[in-house]
Amino acid sequence: MTAAIRQRYRSQWLAFRAELEEFITEPSFEEASDVLYSFGRLVWKLMGIPPQWLAYPTLRKHGERFVETGCIRSRRTARDDAAIFARYSTH
Repeated sequence: MTAAIRQRYRSQWLAFRAELEEFITEPSFEEASDVLYSFGRLVWKLMGIPPQWLAYPTLRKHGERFVETGCIRSRRTARDDAAIFARYSTH
């Protein structure tokens, strides 16, 4: 396995873990759909099942956010990401 492929899977693994942690913190149908979607992305290559079949509600939500704000990220996630970026960019 090449380094690029390993990095791609690592990135998807980290995204799945982040969504799972959000679900544990704030359980809801929306968060459960996000977990399922991120899991589908993680194993998409292995299963051959497109993630949009697994979590249509998340794709729809991302589409609506993109139309409204130009970004698929939630405001909370964007705020958290900005705080993390600010913390690490000062070093």
